[in-house]
Amino acid sequence: MQSSQTRKVINQEKKAVPLNNLFIFNHEEIENNRYQITDELRLQHIHEVLGSQQGDSVRLCLINRGLGIGKFTLLEDQKIEIELLEESSGQAPWINLVVGLSRPPTCKKIMEHGTSLGVSEFHFFKAELSEKSYSTAKIFSPSKYHQLLHLGLSQSGCYYKEPTVALSPGIKFVEKQNFPNKFFLDLEGEHSPLDYDFTMDQNITLAVGPERGWTEKERQYLIDNGFQGIKIADSILRTEIATFAALGQLHLMRQTQHRRKLSSPL
Repeated sequence: MQSSQTRKVINQEKKAVPLNNLFIFNHEEIENNRYQITDELRLQHIHEVLGSQQGDSVRLCLINRGLGIGKFTLLEDQKIEIELLEESSGQAPWINLVVGLSRPPTCKKIMEHGTSLGVSEFHFFKAELSEKSYSTAKIFSPSKYHQLLHLGLSQSGCYYKEPTVALSPGIKFVEKQNFPNKFFLDLEGEHSPLDYDFTMDQNITLAVGPERGWTEKERQYLIDNGFQGIKIADSILRTEIATFAALGQLHLMRQTQHRRKLSSPL
């Protein structure tokens, strides 16, 4: 076991590290720009992981409102109070993510870390090669997936809007969706995202197959509905790794387009 002196040293070291965004909700505002946190998970994180002290500053994610800087004005075992000092708008998420149902731990990672990477909508569906039991996993209950989305927002540092989560029995729901800039990960494809001419000013829709991949029928269905295939690597990647790699490439392309636009003469 760690001695109290050892824990104190560890906490002092942690205080020197910039804090991730702590998420707070509008209903936690007890008076103008003052918030009170009482839920066990965040209390434990603040006390035991961050080792925060009264007067310490903290970066905030104001869920569905914006970002901010605050300071701890009260730290007790059962409640913590924060004063909001600064507020900024943050960035709007811009990716609609369509995912064939995979193992619950895989979907869990995709929801949490996809939120950090700018996903605005998660559309999970039972693909032809998905296990039927995946659709009844506990992570698709609102109480479970909201926790994952909040953790993702807390980690991102730039996004603040909570994504939506939908679960469909099959892929045909895409016919009813007005998705812009539609792509799907295609191991058989020959094109990368760089091969397509599209603007990042619009949202992007990315479809990712389940762990066992697309069937040829699904692949053709996506093409028939306006999705363009992209290949991000020659390797066969795990579903969550392929998702994050694709999101990372799209982020880089978006940043590059924005920089070129800013640097180009009027």
